Amino acid sequence: MTIRNILVNPVYAGGTHYDTYDYDNGQRKKRKCFTQWKVQWGTHQGIISRQQHEDIKLMIKNNTNNRWVGNSEKTEVNPYTNILKCCQCGGGFTRQYYKNKNDNPTKYWWYQCSNYRSGRCSGKTMISDKKIDAGVKALFKLKATELAEIIEKRVELSSIPQIVESEELVNLRKSLNGLRLLEPNEFIEKAIEETEGRIEYIVRNTDTIIPDLVQISALIEMISIDDFWDSTPDVDKKRFLKEFVQKIVIDAPVVKNIIFSFRY
Repeated sequence: MTIRNILVNPVYAGGTHYDTYDYDNGQRKKRKCFTQWKVQWGTHQGIISRQQHEDIKLMIKNNTNNRWVGNSEKTEVNPYTNILKCCQCGGGFTRQYYKNKNDNPTKYWWYQCSNYRSGRCSGKTMISDKKIDAGVKALFKLKATELAEIIEKRVELSSIPQIVESEELVNLRKSLNGLRLLEPNEFIEKAIEETEGRIEYIVRNTDTIIPDLVQISALIEMISIDDFWDSTPDVDKKRFLKEFVQKIVIDAPVVKNIIFSFRY
């Protein structure tokens, strides 16, 4: 399941989608475009309005041909921007590449603690993007089981108290969702960071704390798929990590831990 399919999923607006695949002689061939899905509305309580759902679909449809989904962006985007953290010093990681010189030049990406060159960390060892991908994939499988057990043991959906968020928090979440759908640039990224920081501050200082069950359930559904991370393009990996992950702890050349960005 891609990040786009999550954003256009009618389940968050109170609908249940069906007939989402094309078939040939009874064999499922490919997933239909979200504009062709059939939806039964009113099957449950939504967390966004149907109009908001339609607005999101329209924005994604209009952005299909934008620069950020082009081939060059998919190959050059760094999915782990501001996510990797050194287990020794807590610093971030810088990325560099080696390019072979044969008939089919290929870039090989490597990451190193950004504090090493300035002498503030002894973490000299580098880690390749392939090892990070493999480590993240393995931890996702472990975390999926862990999160499923947490939900099963600690939370019963029918007994969760209904909590009404403040108008400010609701508006901030709407603004953040809108910003994430825009073509990224320096100003958009800054606005996203500021909005995320304000949301985090309000949530952290709220007396009543309950798990974000919709977010946890969506996460478990995705990372439980065997080829989820392998089949996800870098641009979608970046969006996924920004949505769900606070940091990935690296002890090069090993991926040590993944810290999610919600409470559980």
